[in-house]
Amino acid sequence: MICADVSQRRTSADSSASRKRGPRSERPLLQLSEAKLMLPRAQPGIVRRPRLLRTLDGNRAAALTLIDAPVGYGKTMLVQSWCLEQSRAVAWVTLDAGDEDPVRLWTYVASAVDRVEKGLGGPALTRLGAPGARVELAVDALLNGFVGYGRPLAIVLDDLHLLGSEVSFRSIELAVERLPDNVRLLATTRSDPPIRLARLRARGALSEIRVHELAFTVDEARELLVRREGIELADEHLELLVERTEGWPAGLYLAALWLRDLADPREGVRAFAGSHRQVADYLAGEVLESLAPETKDFLMRTSVLGRLTPELCDAVLGREDSAAVLAELKRSNGFIVALDGRGEWYRYHHLFGELLQLELAEARLEEPAELHRRAAGWYRGRGLVEDAIEHAAAAGDDAIVAEVLAEHEVELLRSGRVAMFLSWVRRLPVELLIEHPSLPAFGVLAAGQLGRPTVELQQLLSVAERARQERPASWTPYHEATVEVTRAAFIQSDVGAAVEHARRAVKAAHAAADDTFIVDGRRNIVPR
Repeated sequence: MICADVSQRRTSADSSASRKRGPRSERPLLQLSEAKLMLPRAQPGIVRRPRLLRTLDGNRAAALTLIDAPVGYGKTMLVQSWCLEQSRAVAWVTLDAGDEDPVRLWTYVASAVDRVEKGLGGPALTRLGAPGARVELAVDALLNGFVGYGRPLAIVLDDLHLLGSEVSFRSIELAVERLPDNVRLLATTRSDPPIRLARLRARGALSEIRVHELAFTVDEARELLVRREGIELADEHLELLVERTEGWPAGLYLAALWLRDLADPREGVRAFAGSHRQVADYLAGEVLESLAPETKDFLMRTSVLGRLTPELCDAVLGREDSAAVLAELKRSNGFIVALDGRGEWYRYHHLFGELLQLELAEARLEEPAELHRRAAGWYRGRGLVEDAIEHAAAAGDDAIVAEVLAEHEVELLRSGRVAMFLSWVRRLPVELLIEHPSLPAFGVLAAGQLGRPTVELQQLLSVAERARQERPASWTPYHEATVEVTRAAFIQSDVGAAVEHARRAVKAAHAAADDTFIVDGRRNIVPR
């Protein structure tokens, strides 16, 4: 480098004078790591993905191409494959946390460019090696070199999310804004970089490949599992595996490692889940251990919720900042999926969610049952009946399940959720059904409407009869009419018995003709 050559030509007198003035403030030359400048080695068995390679080829006009997804989505492998098939020159830099220093960052970029053509990065390297180096001037020198170079050039910044430096990101944005047409920048990242992506997008200077595009298709899963690994799987098994992993490439590669050693890989596909040791170890090592303790705690506790919304998380965890936490997780690709466009509902990637629940059980931070119980209360307060019931059941709290069913029984039956209502009634202990007489009464009606076997109707009728006898204050004419109508319409017996049940139903209906009755000292209105 120029500054090194000049220093070597100093006379001994100059050197003596320099020693008298004290140590020089010149920035020492950076010791480069060759591994950071090398294209990663191609791994055997990697699936070539023509559809994504075509996407990269079709985005040549964009100054910046962002390949943005969580760990394990094959970002680096995709760009590596693309580079190997290029006729254009490629300069590759694998980033790390040390590149937060913008001088270090651009020294590596300029060095990578200089290896494309000797001298192309020289002016920038000279500026970067000078005392008090101004990165903006070095970037300008590099861009001037690109214009003079004139030929197509691709610069790859792998693992952009590791920078964590506003100054470094600002210098990258400056470069992207001024890149000549013959140069494009490709960056892999686990989260959106803090640069003005919307502005670049509006100018047509940004192209993006994200999770939904990087997810494996069934055809790509077939290429990996059947053709490359020789695992005998039919399309239905491949479809199930892709659905189970949501196309997550790392999950499918790990599944391949597991399935190829099984006597019956088809059964293995049905069993494959986030609890599988290889998947769990991979995610734990790559994702969970890199998180701040408070973030990991949030993830584990909320993993029991299924669908997430900020208000629900606040209620369950007793905090007030869940909206900000979820937004940051979404921005940083924390294996979270937005379920709407407003940022109100989210869920975790299925396999990731299962791992989080395993981690919660091992950490013993809090009983999942209590978290489910709080969630049930939140949903119940908002009239979200099915969610409230599901969480109450997950908490093992049959009493809450019975209460919610009794509160919304008519709504459930009239909205066509008859089978769901009956299913939950059938799961409840007899003692709770007797405590809520309307449940066996409406359960009988639901079973009749669904054409359930007579033995099932008889069982529910028996419970309803016990409720009528043991809880007379809670047994209303409406319940009586419901049971008798069901007996008349659905119980297979002689005509005379059916007529008798019908008469009793009419009598009970007359008793409730004014649509009001007294139960446990309270005025009640018969549901219409």
